[in-house]
Amino acid sequence: EDVLVFAAIVMLLTLDTTCSWSLSPQQHPTTRTRSRPRFSSPWALFSSKNDGRDRHEEEEVDWRDVRAKLVMQYRQEQQPQEETTTTSIMSRNVTTSSLSATGWAYESGDVIEMGSLIISHPSQDFSFGGLRQQYFYKSVVLVVEHSPTFTKGIILNRPTDQTLKDDQGNDWKVWFGGDVQGIDSEEEAFLCLHRLGGNSQLAKDLSTPIVKDISTIPWEIAQVLVEAGEAKVDDFWLCAGYAGWASGQLQDELERGNWFMVATDVESIWNMVGQDLTNPAGTDMWVRMMKRIGKESMTTCMPDQKFKDEMLKQWVMQKLLCRSQPRQGRDLGNRGRISEPLCQLTPGTLVRASLPILLDEQVFHQSLVLILQNDENMTVGIVLNRPSSSAREIAGTRLPVRFGGRFGLEGKGRPELWFHCNHHQMQEAKVGEPVSEDGTNSTFWKCSKEDAESAIKVGLANPEDFIVVEGLSVWNKNPSSTPGVKPSPVEIDAFFSEVHKGGIGTVWKLLLAQEPLNKKNAAENLEAANAAWMLSGDAAWMLSGSGSEFGHHSSDMQTKDEQRVQSLAYSALDKWIRLFLMKP
Repeated sequence: EDVLVFAAIVMLLTLDTTCSWSLSPQQHPTTRTRSRPRFSSPWALFSSKNDGRDRHEEEEVDWRDVRAKLVMQYRQEQQPQEETTTTSIMSRNVTTSSLSATGWAYESGDVIEMGSLIISHPSQDFSFGGLRQQYFYKSVVLVVEHSPTFTKGIILNRPTDQTLKDDQGNDWKVWFGGDVQGIDSEEEAFLCLHRLGGNSQLAKDLSTPIVKDISTIPWEIAQVLVEAGEAKVDDFWLCAGYAGWASGQLQDELERGNWFMVATDVESIWNMVGQDLTNPAGTDMWVRMMKRIGKESMTTCMPDQKFKDEMLKQWVMQKLLCRSQPRQGRDLGNRGRISEPLCQLTPGTLVRASLPILLDEQVFHQSLVLILQNDENMTVGIVLNRPSSSAREIAGTRLPVRFGGRFGLEGKGRPELWFHCNHHQMQEAKVGEPVSEDGTNSTFWKCSKEDAESAIKVGLANPEDFIVVEGLSVWNKNPSSTPGVKPSPVEIDAFFSEVHKGGIGTVWKLLLAQEPLNKKNAAENLEAANAAWMLSGDAAWMLSGSGSEFGHHSSDMQTKDEQRVQSLAYSALDKWIRLFLMKP
């Protein structure tokens, strides 16, 4: 065993020494994860100084193949010859089938290097159980760049039905490479994978090698090669966007168990590139890779797997499978956005979410939002039907503190606001001030806790007449004027409609019935919020006698797909509330 390990050390160090002389520090894209090599096992051999690449002279033998054979030999020395099941060496799984004549793949620990794969764990903590970054769930990512300050990867298993048309009229099929400068971004970044190095010296000179025979090239240069007759469109795999990690970020996510680092051979990588996937979400590729590294048990029966599978499916359908015509140049974003506002968002207007809100900011699904400010730069409002576990006591009564939004005032944090509605005695007594700008016929009034206590003390009101809200919801219209506030993916003009004033009184009474959130009343609270939302729509017009408007959004006309999305969005909202508003 010691002789084998020593021989492996000598062989790899020889490769390292040969390659490192030809690279200057500026050409060295890979960082070591340890300050000095450790040789207690072949796992210490995973980190090489330059990924075995020489930009000027490419070896016929891929040193990664040599390393894989050494790993297999070491495993066989540690295991009885007859055992063929999955084994674990220092928590890194290697299977007999993973190192075969047709290719090899094994989990390589925490070593990050170009050409390796990053396979997602089915339970990533940063996804909040499927509520965020659904595209990383069951993903297979190829590392195309790595340095001490930055790691760049391309997601391999997220195909789209979109194409880009270049200036010559050629259609290029597009894959989703990642969330950074990807589809729907203001500035998309396009990168091509190819293996033209042996067929075109020009392509080789203009490309950046990742591993032996596989390189990347910007889409603009790939177009030039096609126009010059050096290549065909089908020689390239075009991806929009990439996944990016800052210094130490990926290492931290690996340590938290969010990913598996996997080393595999060149042919296995290229066979994954551009392959036809039986599942539009690309999860079949993820399943195959998990099996190859001995993680088959994780492909089924994981917590919330059905929910997360459905969230990924909906993300793919909404973002990648839009059944669109070929797009010109870089125009991949801005799909289905509504340019004209659905209602006049003056302060004091109550609006309701009129479309399912599923993939981002689930708090707004079936929400009621009171508009406080609306100008050319931003719209500011508060969500009214999201009580939290926190409470404020007034006159012996505990009122739930409602989540109004995730934004606060500069230097002051998230403000606490008190409101009363349709209360004529308090309005006549000027308890607080009207929310509307002109002050006349204002349905909603805002006040302080002190105002509320005074009104209760003199008999003008009861504690149950008030609603307490913490935080603001902000929709940024002009990023240049408010750089700290990113535009919300849930556009208020596109997703919300005005609530008929005739139904506001009934809606308010339902909101007042909500209690501070806890595990016992969570379902009841959500049902009350949903009832208030429903009555703010068609049912409110029916109750107010405005029957002429009833039926404009009738749920009877929903298709099965729409009902499925609505049900999933409701489940996502319930999960969001339990994660972010309920105390453990």
